[in-house]
Amino acid sequence: MSERLYRAQILIEQGQRKTLAQIAREEGRSISDVARVLIRLGLEARSETPEMRWRKRAAAGRLTSTQPNCCDRFGRSAMLASTLEPPILVIDAGIAAFTVLGGSINKATERAWAGWRKSHAELFAPQLWRFEVTSMLRKANALGDIKTHEAQDGLAAILAFNVTLVAPDDELCRSALRWAERLKQSAAYDGFYLALASRLQAEFWTTDRRLANAARQSGVRWTHWIGELETKDG
Repeated sequence: MSERLYRAQILIEQGQRKTLAQIAREEGRSISDVARVLIRLGLEARSETPEMRWRKRAAAGRLTSTQPNCCDRFGRSAMLASTLEPPILVIDAGIAAFTVLGGSINKATERAWAGWRKSHAELFAPQLWRFEVTSMLRKANALGDIKTHEAQDGLAAILAFNVTLVAPDDELCRSALRWAERLKQSAAYDGFYLALASRLQAEFWTTDRRLANAARQSGVRWTHWIGELETKDG
């Protein structure tokens, strides 16, 4: 027995209507059918945890790589729904710490956080992120750049950020080691961020310009230096 349908009037943008109409023509369905699929998938995505989302994306990536024509079977409406999901990003400790430390890079980090909140981005980091944030604030306090209460208040605010921390399992450790070797680094701290971003198929944002440049020189295009935002905006 089919589920009962209810009539509802919603307002959509002209571009959205054109996209829905095009998908409906290509799939031989009505605009209402396509819209219902997108709404259902969108509501399901809202109930998923970040970990569930990236695991599903990883599975979808493997499917499309092994079965290029799978999208033809599932339809463009399902493909479009996946693009409506929040972006998944990996961030390093500096992205959080510089919201407290100030300086020229501070404006770029604030702009990034504002954009990520607006897009409901899912933020991830390896567990060492907390250790590194704490150390950065303590160092700034010891050097006199910030006062003790500023370090304490800043740390409390940062620890409340909605960042999902991932424990280093065996495979993540092995991957971090390989990344450190690839970038010719003597320590594997940065490697954990790159390993996690690679696993999640996520963009990686860092305040370390040398790290971003080294990663790009090795062929990694999904690593970004936060200062790029300041440069683009003049």
